[in-house]
Amino acid sequence: MTVQFDTGSALIYVLTDKCVNCPANLNKFDTKLSSTFKGQKTRITQYYGQGEVTGEIATDSMCLNN
Repeated sequence: MTVQFDTGSALIYVLTDKCVNCPANLNKFDTKLSSTFKGQKTRITQYYGQGEVTGEIATDSMCLNN
């Protein structure tokens, strides 16, 4: 699973099955398969110099491996 870290904040961007306009060929995190995923039903937009990201705030447990 590929994630995008925002090194200027506490955000980690993960493409999930809840994405409406995402290309079908991209791997998506299936939130229904996680026993610890909790959607907050709060949508935010984060603005950057080269664009923006809109999504839902959620919490989950994750393990990082290199």
